[in-house]
Amino acid sequence: MLKHKYQYLNKRTKDNIILRFDACRKTQEATEKCFHLISSSNLYKLLCTNFPEKYIEIYFKKLFYIELNPIVNQILIYKWEVENKTKNKLGVIETKTFSLPKLLPNIFSDIAGIKLKHGFDFIKLRKNIDRSLALVRDKCLNLKNLFTKKSYSFFEKEKNYVAVNYREGISDDKRSDLFWLYNSGINIPNIILYIETYSFFKRYKEEKIIENLNKTKKINIIKIWELDKFKKKSYYKKIKNELINASENNYLDKILLKKSTDLLEKIEFWHSFFEKYKIKIHFDHNETDVDLAIKQIALHLTNSCSIGKARSYYCNSRGLHYYLFPVDIFCTWGRKSIENLRKNVLSKTESNINNVLVTGYPYRYITEKVKTKIQIMQNQLQNKNTRFNILLLDNGAGNNKDYIYQLPSYHLFKKFYNFFFKWVVEDKEVGLIIKPKRFSVFKNTNVEEAMNKAIKTGRCCIEEESFGSIPWHYSKLANMIVSVSSLTIPTAMLECLINNKKTKAIFFDYPNLKNIEPDLYFWGKDRVVFNNMDTMLSSLKNYKNNPSSKEDLGSWTEDYINNLDAHMDDKFSYRTCNYVANLLKAFNNGLDKNGAIDMANKNFSEKWGKENILITNNKLARGI
Repeated sequence: MLKHKYQYLNKRTKDNIILRFDACRKTQEATEKCFHLISSSNLYKLLCTNFPEKYIEIYFKKLFYIELNPIVNQILIYKWEVENKTKNKLGVIETKTFSLPKLLPNIFSDIAGIKLKHGFDFIKLRKNIDRSLALVRDKCLNLKNLFTKKSYSFFEKEKNYVAVNYREGISDDKRSDLFWLYNSGINIPNIILYIETYSFFKRYKEEKIIENLNKTKKINIIKIWELDKFKKKSYYKKIKNELINASENNYLDKILLKKSTDLLEKIEFWHSFFEKYKIKIHFDHNETDVDLAIKQIALHLTNSCSIGKARSYYCNSRGLHYYLFPVDIFCTWGRKSIENLRKNVLSKTESNINNVLVTGYPYRYITEKVKTKIQIMQNQLQNKNTRFNILLLDNGAGNNKDYIYQLPSYHLFKKFYNFFFKWVVEDKEVGLIIKPKRFSVFKNTNVEEAMNKAIKTGRCCIEEESFGSIPWHYSKLANMIVSVSSLTIPTAMLECLINNKKTKAIFFDYPNLKNIEPDLYFWGKDRVVFNNMDTMLSSLKNYKNNPSSKEDLGSWTEDYINNLDAHMDDKFSYRTCNYVANLLKAFNNGLDKNGAIDMANKNFSEKWGKENILITNNKLARGI
């Protein structure tokens, strides 16, 4: 394993908060300084003349945030080591991830004693090689398609379509890109599931499900690599020439010109794609890169709209969720999400979203296959006469021996899992249900021997197909849910609470969220949230042996849970699907994007209440 010079490990601020939070905030500050420098360029101004300025700004901010974050991480780790007297030598910071290294002295004003070294980025080279090989592979597949005369015969020019990007998978017993369709009872015609790359097609091993999707759900499939090249638009050629002519012979413009022409090429592709297939409504659950902003520009050009959703608990830590949702319509869970969204808009961590729908928790569906699996677990525990069943949920772990991630360590999880494996072996009244984020956590924490002993008791059930599976499905088997937070309150645990108010749940607060979630700490410290793992584990054991010793252990207030989900029912899919159906109907009746959204909003407001829709018209940031 490559040993990194700068390692997060368990480094923390003086307030005992993981350093990663500081890094997110500092990266946002650095990004805003960088953006200020490039926004004065004529190239940037020219892009804003031809495309919506809001999305051009989001694109470059997100791009530079991704490039600057590794640099900020290294600087913070170095400074921590100096302050804690673990390092006195000159700090050499690798800046190879940033495409404008000569601007760094203008972006960072407090780097005395630090040398910036812009070496060759082998990781970027490897990614470019992989990307090039993927392009060659896709061209070969496209050539094969020409010989086999593959065509998308489903397409009808007189109809409008809803497009869904394949990102999370489509298995209906896990988190799915088609989540909004399940159990809705509403038929949405003309849906396209498009897959961007061949590697995504293979990612979840759902090839057969995808190929049968049209037969089973009447959903059409487009594999992007099978498409013929779109005819070039003179509009983009004109803008490219204007960019070249406007570019000045200076350092900034030379690099910005390349970025601008690359952006132009991507906008043109998605513009042509959305236009050709008459896509008026677009779902894309990708949050991590800049593609969403590019597609948003293309949707604007085709008078189309996008719908996004909160995939997990959305907190208000500055810089943590940086411009994740540049969408037209955003579906969120409840009042807590609205409150955090408003704070993130005010702190420039999130773009203002003009239409916010309070639709509730999105993953309430459950299949017969999962019900059968849960029943088998329940029978297994009942046959062993367990009296106290515990559901364990983790949210990811790592060794933190680099400057990219800072998660609960494998060492911490070794202690966590060994405690429960030993307990279930020693106490015949205890049962375990474990839903890890990834099954590999047991190997990485070196607890497999202890795990196998626990499994042999017949009182330890582990979900082996854990990635993407929905946590609340297992919660009704448990007397107590125990989790560990990584960056925010554990979403998996909150999902269980939303779906069963009587659930008891506790978690170890690894990052120290006291300042970010003060309302939770006010009533929930050492009741539902613990910042000391030993205290949490001993409290749990005492509670099992004598519940009256701390009757409120794991008990969440009803107000807190109700603020997470405004509806607390099984109608998320119906609400969202009904909104999409009204939106599509409005487009089919010839309304433009704004008119279609207005009509769908009116219907949603009448059906579900004015309090469950925010039509902000760019006023959300002012507290509307």
